[in-house]
Amino acid sequence: MPKSTFDNLPTCKKERVISAAVDEFAKRRFSEASINQIVKAAGISRGSFYQYFSGLEDIYLHVLKMIGDEKLAAISAEGDAVRGADFFETYERMFRFGLKWAQARPKYGRIGYLMRLDDSELVSGLKGLSDTNVARLAGLLEEDKRNGLVKPGADSALVVEMLQKSLAAEEVLHLYEESNECSILDRLARIIGILKEGIQVVQG
Repeated sequence: MPKSTFDNLPTCKKERVISAAVDEFAKRRFSEASINQIVKAAGISRGSFYQYFSGLEDIYLHVLKMIGDEKLAAISAEGDAVRGADFFETYERMFRFGLKWAQARPKYGRIGYLMRLDDSELVSGLKGLSDTNVARLAGLLEEDKRNGLVKPGADSALVVEMLQKSLAAEEVLHLYEESNECSILDRLARIIGILKEGIQVVQG
């Protein structure tokens, strides 16, 4: 995390350094990113950089925390999941929010995309944290099982994994960069339809 010398900088200078870091991490994976590019874009010396951060990993983690905090605030503003919504309704709502977020913060979305392509030790460890999100989504499916909406034998974790892999970040990013949001949402609807056919209990 930033050193106190960074925290004490004028706001405009802090924003310039962070903006340069965001630009760099949106262009290159962490394993290929360069402090030289960041300091050049920020208009500071390499020595000054090390007065603010201990290294590339330090500023990368700071940028990720900043993105996470901002996204969490946006999710909170959006409101909690609709009360009584099932797993598929909740997932679709989250996915739509993700697209809206990517539109508002394209560089942040690009950083997330490049994380998926990075096999460095640091990023691999960070990607492991996504297991928490999988577990939370699987928990929603388990609740649907208890409510008789999903077949008891369905493997909740596997269903979540299949859904996420079917909506691979690479393809979503490609479609999104072509401003083809309808294609993305159509793909989501078709995938959810297939999964529902297999695991959802037919009512009536």
